[in-house]
Amino acid sequence: MGSRNTSAAMMFVLALLLILFSESIPI
Repeated sequence: MGSRNTSAAMMFVLALLLILFSESIPI
């Protein structure tokens, strides 16, 4: 497993979660 792939996957997941949270709870 490459550290680059893992970090990229985590960043992608974090981005999706941030978008979902922002859509669920509009500020």
